[in-house]
Amino acid sequence: LLNQLTGAGIPANNRLFDTLDTTSRLLTVSDNLDVILSDTVGFIAKLPHHLVDAFRATLEELEYADLLLHVIDASDPHLEQHIAVVDRLISQLAKPETPVLKCYNKADLVYSDDIPVGKNIVAIS
Repeated sequence: LLNQLTGAGIPANNRLFDTLDTTSRLLTVSDNLDVILSDTVGFIAKLPHHLVDAFRATLEELEYADLLLHVIDASDPHLEQHIAVVDRLISQLAKPETPVLKCYNKADLVYSDDIPVGKNIVAIS
């Protein structure tokens, strides 16, 4: 998503722990609005001990966010478990007033009925 929005060209692979560092890029939305997008290590349950520091850097980014994009792999058979882990962490660590937009990625790989419809939810491919 970061690459598509900013043209960053950051390698994007579908491998666990492939992204361990936070990457930020500038997105110019209009002549008078610039946005900084930060791509962080994913929220993983039972994170291996040697990756805890990378995970802490992710959590620090929550403090500065004006909006959280929770990118969800719509094709993941365990997506409900992953969503629950992320939702729990966001409720514990983010500012209560920070809005969360759930972005169901890979929406083209599932039936449209599998993706919830509602406020603060978007399907993307």
